[in-house]
Amino acid sequence: MSTVVKITGETLEQDVLHSSMPVLLDLWAPWCAPCRSLAPNLEKLAVLSVGTLKVAKLDVEQYPDAMANFNVRGIPTLLLFKDGKEVSREVGVKTLDQLTKWMTGNGIVLERPPVLRADTPKYPAFYGDPELKKFLFSRLEQQALEGLVQASPHPFWIEGKGTLAAAMVHNADIEVFERISGIPAAVGHALDFVQASSPETIRSLSLALTVGTDLSRVPALVIYDYLKEPTFDWPGLLAVAADADALRCAWLKECKKHLQGDPVDEAAMDEIKRRAESLQQHPDRAIQRLAKVLLELSPMPGCNQHDEWAAVFRLAGDLSFSVGQHQCGWTAEDRDMERRRFYWFSEREAQTATGKASPEELTALRAQWLEENGEYQAKEARFIENNLQGLHGVHSATRAHLIAALKQAPQLLRI
Repeated sequence: MSTVVKITGETLEQDVLHSSMPVLLDLWAPWCAPCRSLAPNLEKLAVLSVGTLKVAKLDVEQYPDAMANFNVRGIPTLLLFKDGKEVSREVGVKTLDQLTKWMTGNGIVLERPPVLRADTPKYPAFYGDPELKKFLFSRLEQQALEGLVQASPHPFWIEGKGTLAAAMVHNADIEVFERISGIPAAVGHALDFVQASSPETIRSLSLALTVGTDLSRVPALVIYDYLKEPTFDWPGLLAVAADADALRCAWLKECKKHLQGDPVDEAAMDEIKRRAESLQQHPDRAIQRLAKVLLELSPMPGCNQHDEWAAVFRLAGDLSFSVGQHQCGWTAEDRDMERRRFYWFSEREAQTATGKASPEELTALRAQWLEENGEYQAKEARFIENNLQGLHGVHSATRAHLIAALKQAPQLLRI
């Protein structure tokens, strides 16, 4: 039974605005993939906050007035209420760790989940059972043939469709994936990161996964090879910031030590983190995204820290857009166009009589933008058509990295 309370337009005032305890309200919709990805973490937060916080959700597709009433433009949006007044909000997918830090920072008392050693896998792959692997992958391949396995940067499972890890166990909760398959949750995030959905790719993954193996190093190997991939032309992509590629190389050096079992230079990792923090506000999105990835990776998460790996692979997925654009010949100016387009429309909308463009005015503005920026619009259309064909090369490379990492996994020896 769900521990998250479903709110309606009729119960909003009583259950949220007049609640005797703080309320975390999730504004979501069934069609929103990030909302579906966030849901399992909200369920876990609700368990950790019994008696101190009410976790609730409101479907804005059924109650669209809520978006305007709370001045919300995008979902998922999380609103924290105390004594009927909003005291804080966050937008977008959050890991359980981010949610708990946000809540405790606002005075919400939570229970703490048990802490496991971060560098030790809990189980051998498929618990050492070949029949379990055969069943899960046979079903998964059949689902892929029926088009039920779908590539998405946000893990989900809804109405019999979902991303690879969720489709394997028919559940979007990554901990359920781990318990059923015996594969570390962090590896589940890696499976979704590579955007695998075709029967052929799923067969390749199945052949690479050996029953009874220790998969603890797989996430680190995947992200190491991703940030080292020569065909991505990292130096060219990152050239707009003098320090960015050197920072990437410094992290690769320390990660290589980690993968070889050698001591990592903690002072060097601290310096990487400091330099990454300084690049977070760089105007170029590729630089921002790399900085955020390296911040999550400094220090390297252990294989059981799946919240941290969820953040790593989500941010790496964002970075892949910049990589794909660069591979398709986009310049730094092209990559900045989305930001400039937003401000272009915002400035002109503010100049209208009401401060908000009417449908007719918006149509005229779009026509003007297209006329002035036709070349960019054509480039963007080529990139996104055919299921984001501009990213196909990136995903092909990351799938190869994952398959190679799975093949390297040794047998898990229990002492």
